[in-house]
Amino acid sequence: MKNIYSIISNNGHLKFWFTRSDCFDDQQEGKTIMPIYYEACNCLFEEEQISRSFYEIIKKISFPNSRYFQYHYFEETNESDFIEDIGTIRLSKCDYKTYICCFTLSENKKYMWNNYANGTGCCLELSGLYFVHPFQYSGTIENEDNLDLITPEKPFVFEVLKVLYSHEEKINYLKECILKYAYGPFLSNNTSQADIERVIERVLINLQYVFKEEKYGEEDEIRVVIYIPNSLPIGIPDNYSIVFPSENSRTTEGKEKFYIEINFEDTNFDLLSIFIQNGTDDKNKVLNYLKQFGFSNTAIVECDKT
Repeated sequence: MKNIYSIISNNGHLKFWFTRSDCFDDQQEGKTIMPIYYEACNCLFEEEQISRSFYEIIKKISFPNSRYFQYHYFEETNESDFIEDIGTIRLSKCDYKTYICCFTLSENKKYMWNNYANGTGCCLELSGLYFVHPFQYSGTIENEDNLDLITPEKPFVFEVLKVLYSHEEKINYLKECILKYAYGPFLSNNTSQADIERVIERVLINLQYVFKEEKYGEEDEIRVVIYIPNSLPIGIPDNYSIVFPSENSRTTEGKEKFYIEINFEDTNFDLLSIFIQNGTDDKNKVLNYLKQFGFSNTAIVECDKT
């Protein structure tokens, strides 16, 4: 229960911890997508949904070690960081770090209490966690609404994605994305092989931490994923308020785990209710704490211990 005082900070903002992607307990996290991708490519070709020439391009693509980011022009820039200029947008491909915060769509679920609480924990119900389709991609980098755009106000890529568990669902989703975002432009002769590879690489990066083993399906998970370039171009401040730039660490079972804190200062999040297990002593203390910061309409829901 004490963690609620950290999540709702003393200024009334919601704060969450985002774990660096290489610090998950499950060592298979992020490592299962490529076999599924190649299977999806083979299915599309065998089903005659794509041509052989397109298949020869996509079957050779491997998982990228870096990703593309888009930047507006700034007063000062490091010219060597950029590979392409179009209008007021510059395109850069660079190394990055991924940080993830996990949520669930299920409330008061026995599986979650047993695996993620110690018997006296709490469950916060939020609204305003909007869903972003991972491939709102126009095929051109002139689109200033592209999710990969970096600005002084948003010096990272921020996405909210629903985790997929079943093998069939993963295959079908990859096939859909390949057909819509890569094969469609290919057929219209409106894109180059480099453009196709760029789109496919983005698909692979965005789905890397969306695919989980089917045995975890009861988690019904939503992930907020943040991608941060390892080096921001000159002109983007490193003291932006939404992200604490320096990593913190904690040690769990002898392993050091790195994370960043996100303080959502201006947010549409609304704390609807808090589920606590019957017998928790802190109920009144929590209610008084919430009222200090305007969460007076938040419901406290007591539930049976599992």
